[in-house]
Amino acid sequence: AVIFNDAGADVDFRVEGDADPHLIFADASVDGVVIGGSTGTQFNAVAGAAKLTVIGSSASTNVLGNTGSALQIVNTDQTALNTAGLHFSRADTDENPNFAGASIVAQFGETQTTSQYPSASLSFLTSTAHQHAPSFKMTLTAAGLLGLGTSAPSVPLHVVGAQLTTGILSLGSVGATGGTAGEVYFGGV
Repeated sequence: AVIFNDAGADVDFRVEGDADPHLIFADASVDGVVIGGSTGTQFNAVAGAAKLTVIGSSASTNVLGNTGSALQIVNTDQTALNTAGLHFSRADTDENPNFAGASIVAQFGETQTTSQYPSASLSFLTSTAHQHAPSFKMTLTAAGLLGLGTSAPSVPLHVVGAQLTTGILSLGSVGATGGTAGEVYFGGV
């Protein structure tokens, strides 16, 4: 293995790219790594830099064309229903293993073939209490259906469990001069 700065001195390390002078930058003074820049951003204006900062520049306002300032998580296995995720973990007291408290996981619908976008759903998981592994809380399906408390929503907004609405709950289309009434069903759809 090659070790840089084995003595632990306050010495930075930088890798230049073809057009980016700070392709990878290790800032020894804050023990952080920056990709695409030289300064780790502050988190909510609280003192301290992030351990990993990814910096990009893109004037694109097209959400489908976001590449210059994007982070990508790739699963190289092309099996149907496989996943790629972002897991938020806290180290155990011996740092082995690190325990996840929350996750955002994409599940791809079909076997990947060359030059095709996969369909995918997003699931959100959180740990409900101490000593509980993250469990499913919400999903957004490939069809655009949002499920809260269900992994299989059947309507655009599918909520399983108690609901609390503060303010105005509008059913149907309501305009300045009135509108169409919605329908309310009790006991099922």
